[in-house]
Amino acid sequence: MIRLLLSEVNPGAAEALSDQLAADGQVEIVGFARDGLEAAQMIAQVKPDVALIHASLPGMDGYKTVRMATLANPDTACILLVDGHENAIQDGMRAGARAVISDNEEISHIRQLIDELAELTRCKQEPEYDIITDPSKMPVTIAVTGAKGGIGKTTTATNVALCLAKHSPNQVVLVDFFGQFGDVSLLLDLSAGGDMAELASYDELDPDLVEKHLATHTSGLKVLAAPTAKSGPEKLARLGVPYLGSLVGLLRRKYRFVIFDIPPLVSDASDYVFSRCSFILVVSTLTDLATIRDTGELLGMLDAQQIPQGRIKLIVNQDGASKQFAARDLEETTGHNIYHRIPYDAQAVVRAVNEGMPISLGQAGSPLALSYKALVDLLLGELPG
Repeated sequence: MIRLLLSEVNPGAAEALSDQLAADGQVEIVGFARDGLEAAQMIAQVKPDVALIHASLPGMDGYKTVRMATLANPDTACILLVDGHENAIQDGMRAGARAVISDNEEISHIRQLIDELAELTRCKQEPEYDIITDPSKMPVTIAVTGAKGGIGKTTTATNVALCLAKHSPNQVVLVDFFGQFGDVSLLLDLSAGGDMAELASYDELDPDLVEKHLATHTSGLKVLAAPTAKSGPEKLARLGVPYLGSLVGLLRRKYRFVIFDIPPLVSDASDYVFSRCSFILVVSTLTDLATIRDTGELLGMLDAQQIPQGRIKLIVNQDGASKQFAARDLEETTGHNIYHRIPYDAQAVVRAVNEGMPISLGQAGSPLALSYKALVDLLLGELPG
């Protein structure tokens, strides 16, 4: 049922219109407004789905009525009925009307317009509306990267994703970015459902196609694998910004948390992902000067992209492994404060790799697992809602 408010310049003038618009029983007339002030008040109080507002209403003309009404109740779609003066459409749309039509318009056209505008209000029942308006459901994209290989970046990304999957079941996807032959599937002992290069071979992405290329871990975590050895140069060449734009957009519509494991290679594609991220976790170690220096250069590149510093989180992995360098050396070199430290436990990491059972699952009570959980708690604490 569409709830409709009518306005009328002369008493009784809207009765015939009311009978015609409500003839099929799908429209309920919730009131008649005789001047502009009354129309705006009724829209604020009765909250109709659609309101027909005459531009020549007495007291307060239709343009100001629409302006006041849309401020008082933006959910009501106002149709402005005008006498056809030169700037009527421009002035009406500027006032906030959803449509501007002639006051002599045929009833069939008015009714069709009412149906179309009422349909817009039903968009609130779609899942995207909740994602847009509810802070607790807004999608969060996280990149995990580092300046060198072998520093525990993928281990960190995998365990962060698993901790988030425990917090938000079936709402987390981990993307093994297209540095070839990624390790995420290995760490999860997971047979890939498809990979990024295979997905990029299609001319156009859609939600079902993306979902078919995701593998599902026993934890409920979804994984999009990195390209395999079978990926040819043509497929790899399609892994550019347009493809990533579609992929990120589709994943964010379906999943609350989208995690990207990004290799130590700066490119237009990785820069694009960084630009879409709520958080960028830059993983480093204190084991050697080269890693500290390269981490500083990577952070300098991110800073140059004008990414807000609050989004960039410096993570120290293997904390305690080095006796030569301290945390302050990393902070002084990079110009960033350390956000979180992950303790050193080489045996636990090797065991997790060999068993295909990530630390957060197979060694849940260990200092490493508790550290990953603490990192996720820190990130969640920064989210609205």
